[in-house]
Amino acid sequence: MTLTVELTLDQIADAIRRLTPDERVMLFRLITNQPPSEQLVPKRAVPQVTEQKSDYVTARAELDRELAIAAEALLPDYLNDKELTAFTALDAEDFYAEK
Repeated sequence: MTLTVELTLDQIADAIRRLTPDERVMLFRLITNQPPSEQLVPKRAVPQVTEQKSDYVTARAELDRELAIAAEALLPDYLNDKELTAFTALDAEDFYAEK
């Protein structure tokens, strides 16, 4: 005997929203044929993830600071060297417009 149930995409989405995070991961693994694991996110991994996020935020802030310093250093060149800004005359052009 085979049971067939037809669900709309909205009904499926609503059902997925009611799942717990662990159930959602298990569903994803079932859909993608990944083997289920006994422990979805090892507790020892949580501090590592937090540390990686902190490292990323620190590295991103440092990169932003370095880019700001470089932009300030180049500002006089862009203000005074017309060859560097020659193509800015095209900034208002819409290159992708079809005529």
